[in-house]
Amino acid sequence: MRLRDLVAVRLPVALCVAFIIGGLFGGLYLRDFFWKSANDSNYVFGGDYAANVAGANYFQQQDWQFPLFDFDNYRYPEGGSLIFSDGIPLVGFWVKLLYPLHGKLIDYLGWYVLVCFGLQSLAFVFLMRQLELRGWGIVVFGSMLAVAAPILLHRYGHSALCSHYWILFAIGLYFQQRKAQGNHRWFIYFYLLVIGALLTHPYLFIMVGFVFAAACMDALFRRDISFMRLTGLTASAFGGLFLVMIVGGYLRWDIEMQSTGGFGYYSTNLLSPFWPQRVGWAEESAPLMTATPYQTEGFAWLGTGVWFLFLCALFLYRRQLMSALRKHCWLGLFISLLSLLAIGNQIYLGQRHLVTIPLPENILDPLQTFRTNGRFIWPAIYAILVFAVAVIGRQLPIRKATVILAIGTALQCWDVGFYIRHNPRILERSEQGKVILQTERSLIARHERLVLLPSYHHADAINHHDLLEFYLVASQLNKPISSSYLARSWDRRSSDDDRKLYLSQGLQDNTLYWFMGPRFGLKDAARLDPSGKFIRTRTNQVIVSSQLPSMERELPALASLYQPVEFSAYTPGDVVDLADGHGMNFLLAGIHSPGDWSVGDRAAIRLPLKGEHEDLIFNGQVWAFLSSRHPRQRVMVYQGGKLIHERTFEIGESMPIDWSFTLDAQIANETRMVYLEFKFPDAISPQELGLSEDPRALAIQLKTIQVIVP
Repeated sequence: MRLRDLVAVRLPVALCVAFIIGGLFGGLYLRDFFWKSANDSNYVFGGDYAANVAGANYFQQQDWQFPLFDFDNYRYPEGGSLIFSDGIPLVGFWVKLLYPLHGKLIDYLGWYVLVCFGLQSLAFVFLMRQLELRGWGIVVFGSMLAVAAPILLHRYGHSALCSHYWILFAIGLYFQQRKAQGNHRWFIYFYLLVIGALLTHPYLFIMVGFVFAAACMDALFRRDISFMRLTGLTASAFGGLFLVMIVGGYLRWDIEMQSTGGFGYYSTNLLSPFWPQRVGWAEESAPLMTATPYQTEGFAWLGTGVWFLFLCALFLYRRQLMSALRKHCWLGLFISLLSLLAIGNQIYLGQRHLVTIPLPENILDPLQTFRTNGRFIWPAIYAILVFAVAVIGRQLPIRKATVILAIGTALQCWDVGFYIRHNPRILERSEQGKVILQTERSLIARHERLVLLPSYHHADAINHHDLLEFYLVASQLNKPISSSYLARSWDRRSSDDDRKLYLSQGLQDNTLYWFMGPRFGLKDAARLDPSGKFIRTRTNQVIVSSQLPSMERELPALASLYQPVEFSAYTPGDVVDLADGHGMNFLLAGIHSPGDWSVGDRAAIRLPLKGEHEDLIFNGQVWAFLSSRHPRQRVMVYQGGKLIHERTFEIGESMPIDWSFTLDAQIANETRMVYLEFKFPDAISPQELGLSEDPRALAIQLKTIQVIVP
């Protein structure tokens, strides 16, 4: 008697039981993640999840437009898309339809992950049914093995990428088409599956599409479908798919989609499927097998239980293995192609880099669209699981098969204990944290537009959590924000472009500026608002707004939670020694740290003054960047936009050079500061002169500065 001959479970009952088992496992794993909302100020959310919810919030609140999943206020004015904020358009579409009826933002992504676990088990039982495995053992143990996959649990916090059930459904439909015998309804089911995967996540669309292609080729070469019939169905399918992509915004001609690059660095390590990683219930476990920080995306550990079942299946099926491979050669081929894509052109074995395979630009550029190529290993992992369970279920008597499946399931559940034990819980926000969040919300609510710098290069941010929380609050209030956290963006400006754009526009009314990165801080904030009326946050970020003076009166929490920025007033006659690191607040642009060379063709300093003065003279000691190949360095000094001094430093002068010129006292008295801009038309890099590999354009190095009243 075989396991498949056990009293058969009716399909609806089997699917319901599988969904319940998967859902219970998911509830144990997710704990409180699925029912606590990121839009609830009582809880602290972060990571990709916060960014995904921010995109979903914007999408729900904004009017319908074309393409269907676009919205304007995220990455304003270019806009964003629910697709590229990983907001799961398949679900987001229906949530947005219901939004006008209740007017409340729904954080559907947490509940969706719980449903994913139920669908994962359901899809695996559906797949087993296509292989004529119907017993309770398959339903129970198969359901648990499907959701205890490390590659699934590894995706915690990224809702769309927890949708592995699409892969299992696709493999199940492949086996269904082999039983169809002239009935081509499987093609329609597969087509709907491909559309569903596309509307969930583009990576899953590619994986399901490859399995679909394997099913088509298998049916064609078995002569279950004619070439003309398959061609007609495929053409119709491509037409419908093309229409969905146009309407949804996957394909665009009005803009140029920006790729983030990096194909090959997010790959699967050759040792990853074989090397135990994060195993068991221990407090500490083996680290991930990665040669680069990005290979976590290619995590491919099968699990102890699956390895046990797979080795048992190989032994049982050793004589029929080659025959089975020939029988399912198309499925094996397309899954192998996905696996090769996952390994990529930069191949690593453990910590060792084996080889880099050079790829032509016309091949590499399209691959950059799916740079996180390590994810494409998932179909191969699930194919191994399916093979192991199917062989044991078919080849062994019921009792032996049940025992082996039970042992494998127990080992697998022990293996993933690390994830269950260490899965982070959603923390409740402290009372002070709630006050901080409410103050931040009040700041944002009073403005019509938010400018966050850097706008896209979020990796530059001082505090990644603060950045994502800022997105969440802005999205809840539906405020246009210059930034985004998108998988793909269009017209992505560089950090320097952002800086030039917003500083050139000057301080705008009803706009809140939030400088978050080390490249955008106190110096640029002072250039944006020379009055110095801005504040520093708890994590050393800088906020600028024309409304801050009135807000400090109306929002008392600002005084206790945010530190006003106060530039120390400069007393004429004091010598500021920049070489010792003093006077950081006096440097605004071009000189990135005290005692350093000016970089680029301009720099600026700012010295707040007390009182009025009839005459002022600037004194300084300076080093000029000179060499025999570059004997002159010209400097032009501007005060209030007016050229007040020119000087040419020449090789042979004793360094440091004493430098003195008269300031415009009238301008200084009107602005209550000495604000000087230096322009360097002869700035040049050591690299250009053949002195070193330093590519920075250098001109002068200020050692001391002083303003005196004669």
